[in-house]
Formats: sequence, structure tokens, C-alpha cells
Amino acid sequence: MKLIAHHGERYFLFEVEFGDEGDPWRPYGRVYDRVAGVVFDPVPFGRLNDAGDWFEEWQGTEAERRVIEDEAAAAAG
Repeated sequence: MKLIAHHGERYFLFEVEFGDEGDPWRPYGRVYDRVAGVVFDPVPFGRLNDAGDWFEEWQGTEAERRVIEDEAAAAAG
């Protein structure tokens, strides 16, 4: 999972490999709720766009990115 966006310091959006090459819903994202420690099932980015500008592009440090990516991977099991 690659961290690409966030909403505040609670919700983080990851780009994930999911679906077949011919899947019209690709690409997919997964949302990590850092407070609850939950990673939600993959959602097509097309559906996430319905949320408007809720997520902001990730612009934190590479070290912060790795920590959050590791947390989300552990939470996803």
C-alpha cells in the first residue's frame, strides 16, 4: 500500500493493487482510520472522487509516510 493522501491526522488514503488488469473500476484505494486502527476494504478511486476535496495530497516527510504505511499494513493484517 502506498500512502497518497490524508484527511487531518486521522484518515489516510492508500493506492493499492487490486482487481484484474481488465477491471474497469481500477485503480483502487484503501482508507486507514488511524484512531480506530481500521483499514477499510478497497474502493474504486472513481467512487472516492465523490467525496470531493475531502482528502488532501500527502506532503509529509518520507519517514512519516513509512510509519503510517507500516501501521496500516499491520492493521490490514
